[in-house]
Amino acid sequence: MQGYQELAQDLKEKWEALTEREGNLRLRDIAARLGVGESQLIAVQVGGGQVIRLEPRFKELFEAFEASGEEFMVSTRNEYAVIEKHGVYRDVEIGEHIGLVLDKEIDLRLFMTHFDSVFFVSKMHRGKVLNSVQFFDKQGNSLHKVYAKKESAQLALDGIVEQFKSDNQSPWQEREQAVAKDPETDDSEIDVSGFQQAWRDLQDTHHFFGLLRKFGVSRTQALRLAPESYAIKIEKDALVKTLLEESVERGVPIMVFVGSKGCIEIHTGEVKKVVEMGKWINVLDQRFNLHLDTSGVESSWLVRKPTEDGVVTSLELFDANGEVIAMFFGERKPGVLELESWRSLVEDVCGCVPLYQ
Repeated sequence: MQGYQELAQDLKEKWEALTEREGNLRLRDIAARLGVGESQLIAVQVGGGQVIRLEPRFKELFEAFEASGEEFMVSTRNEYAVIEKHGVYRDVEIGEHIGLVLDKEIDLRLFMTHFDSVFFVSKMHRGKVLNSVQFFDKQGNSLHKVYAKKESAQLALDGIVEQFKSDNQSPWQEREQAVAKDPETDDSEIDVSGFQQAWRDLQDTHHFFGLLRKFGVSRTQALRLAPESYAIKIEKDALVKTLLEESVERGVPIMVFVGSKGCIEIHTGEVKKVVEMGKWINVLDQRFNLHLDTSGVESSWLVRKPTEDGVVTSLELFDANGEVIAMFFGERKPGVLELESWRSLVEDVCGCVPLYQ
């Protein structure tokens, strides 16, 4: 059986051969081509000074980001969307299962049971050194990244790396295989009338996930079985681009949710600059970037959920596996009605009539 050093060297050689054949690829694409996890590609670089394995003390790490008081650029992504925000970690609360960061700029929901490994990574980017702390799950997928763009943030990150540097600097990272998703329950076995009434009776958008579990439905199955007019499948091309451009034109502040399995990152505020580049729709604002690969959008839905503050309207994008790519809402807070400007915007763009007429 190969030792860790031999496994790491073998992976390095395969990576180099792939790069020679096809040029530079995104780390995620390289991992997929080689049948490994992204964290394994990061780990094989340990020992050269550019990558340092950190202790997986995740609660303390996030608390250290907050204690530094420094501004970072934070990034979360899935296969088809990337969100990047600049800001300071504030109001950090990390529990055994759920973690929260509740500043308006860095606004995160963390699912701690998915966090498995963490590394300091230093690389050249556009002629400058760019340093980061990167978190991964047991399958080696990226969960969340924290970048130091300013000199003071870099000094703070150096101190955090020194504090959390692991005694284990092995260049090999073990990886678990992903567990296959359970197949959807057949519609005929679902209490559809009970499910639809429970949807109408919702009082909080956060209760929607409990509703799915209670009735044993997947997210996209729930949208198919929703009460009439509460979930409408949209069949329009360039829908997100139009939505974002109209939000700019009308000055409507929005909320954008993009998540990995371990982190949902949220932007709240107005959008200023929307740019289309091939299959990518991009928001290129000073402190907020969004990159959305529209080729991965299998379905788009206008979704309405009742709350004690009235109906909340969203546009939700899903890939071919029924996974959420991104969700768009109007800016809102508990206790405040949904912005009428947002509701009108999304209904206009989607070509849907109001829920109540």
